[in-house]
Amino acid sequence: MKYVSGQKIWLQATFVDLDGAYVDPTAITLYVTTPTEVTTTYLKAVLTRPSAGIYGIAVSVAVAGIWQWGVRSTGVGQAAEQGWFEVMPWKASSLS
Repeated sequence: MKYVSGQKIWLQATFVDLDGAYVDPTAITLYVTTPTEVTTTYLKAVLTRPSAGIYGIAVSVAVAGIWQWGVRSTGVGQAAEQGWFEVMPWKASSLS
């Protein structure tokens, strides 16, 4: 996925059990690493829960480059996932 620097994006994790039912994990840790290797850690308490088993957070992406993210949960709904996305530099001159 590609975004433009200066955007606020939504990072979301969905947790289901082995039967596919949504579950709320005991603990969740979401990590976001910028292209300059600065990692921010978000715990379950600061994540938004739109509905059962779905958690997320809005993150401002101000630095162009490849961003990495990862999420881990423990206890009920134990899981782990990771990925990346690209942020392109804002180029206002390209709009004219």
